[in-house]
Amino acid sequence: MTLRNLVAFSVISLGLIGLNLLGSVLSSSYPSSIWAYVGFFCFAGFCAALAKMRPASFILLSPLLFLRLTEMFAGIPIESGAYIPELGVHGEPTGAFVRLSALYIFIFWITSSVIESNWRRVSDAYRQVPEIIGQIKGVRIFYVVIIAMLSYAFLLGVREGFPMFTGSDRFAFRRVLDDRIFVTFINNRQILAFILGVLLLDSARRKFTFYLILSLYVISILFAEKFTSLAMMTLLILIPTALLYVARHGEVSLKKTFFVLGFISVLTMPLVLIVYGFQENSAMAFERLFSRMAAQGEFWWSADLRYGEFFHLDTSPLMADMRTWLNPSLQNHRTIGAEFGLYYVMQHHAVAENVYYAEHRGIGYVFTLFAYIMMTTGGLGLILITPLLHLIYALVMIWAVRAIIDLSILRIVLSMKLFVFILSGGFVVGYLWNFFGIKTIALALSIIGLKVLHDMRRRSKERRPSANRLVISRALPEGSHLKTPSNQAI
Repeated sequence: MTLRNLVAFSVISLGLIGLNLLGSVLSSSYPSSIWAYVGFFCFAGFCAALAKMRPASFILLSPLLFLRLTEMFAGIPIESGAYIPELGVHGEPTGAFVRLSALYIFIFWITSSVIESNWRRVSDAYRQVPEIIGQIKGVRIFYVVIIAMLSYAFLLGVREGFPMFTGSDRFAFRRVLDDRIFVTFINNRQILAFILGVLLLDSARRKFTFYLILSLYVISILFAEKFTSLAMMTLLILIPTALLYVARHGEVSLKKTFFVLGFISVLTMPLVLIVYGFQENSAMAFERLFSRMAAQGEFWWSADLRYGEFFHLDTSPLMADMRTWLNPSLQNHRTIGAEFGLYYVMQHHAVAENVYYAEHRGIGYVFTLFAYIMMTTGGLGLILITPLLHLIYALVMIWAVRAIIDLSILRIVLSMKLFVFILSGGFVVGYLWNFFGIKTIALALSIIGLKVLHDMRRRSKERRPSANRLVISRALPEGSHLKTPSNQAI
């Protein structure tokens, strides 16, 4: 990245942050849903600038950017007065989403700077991955595992009935079935998707890998996985190839980006409507869809309205939270209840009946993390803590890229397991142990240890030829030399 590019991107980011903050000030005197539109389009504009000026960061941050865009979009119906059934209230214009937009732009501005500095060091090596990817070890084992898991899930669906056809809730299906193998498969599809995306770089395996990807989509759809889940799989499959395009061309193809977004929408929206009962009642299906879309930002809106103080500290839930970090047996949302995290936020904002129903089923609503941090540490805590959480995400994605370059399928698996912890358990569900807990620390140390061992073996191989030449030269008589094609008699 040139200095000119760096300055231009910083000016754009700061300008958009300033526009959002101005909207936040004006929203108190002139409340209107227009500020939700301002927040959304400012963040969308930042994403476009990120794709143009920091393409590698855009690719690696795309799963988070996608979730944040859906949350920002949810602010439009909420601040336009839509009814929010989970909270039992009608939305109203508060300026919450221009403040959230400013915070997100600030966070991704910092995070992308860290990613770009690392990408410059590895982009040349990543460009060579298609030439060496055929040497990656453990692929056959991976193929056997994914085929076995896909077959197991399919046969299970044939026996128990696929939720896509039965209309049953996918979470209720998992809870009633209580099959550990199936739950492990469903919860780790993101890891499988990313590895399949890596194997697409290998032209010799591309066709077979494509069929496995298609099978993964079919199984996911049959078990009623919806828009966000399928979109996340698509992004993870595309990341390795998109990064290669950036390494070779230095940019993201905006046409292909819009095509991918269109493909995700065309693929998933009809399926979601079918799951919501479009065949029986199309109006009700659309109502459920719009309600679901608004749910992405409901807890931020409510927390900003009720707890939107800059200086605020509630130590009780934070201390209860921190006590679980080093004790994996306590890291279960069903056992901790409403002490902190997901159900703590729901208890303070959601309708009591909904909270009881969710706790009883062991489920909950999404995107409670920022509301939780706002409720416990105030606006200052948001500014200090949330960039750190995103930097942890960035580090994990950098580890995944380096694992691809080193052809280490084990490190790819461990990095993506961390990705699942951080994205799904942390950013979506809202528990901090996914960032700072002992399991996360153990995985991170394992990745670092494997990387150190890999580098030691590589340096040892690099020294070995020079050591062999030294031994040969000492064994020869003084003044003699080995015959080579250039000095042999003709």
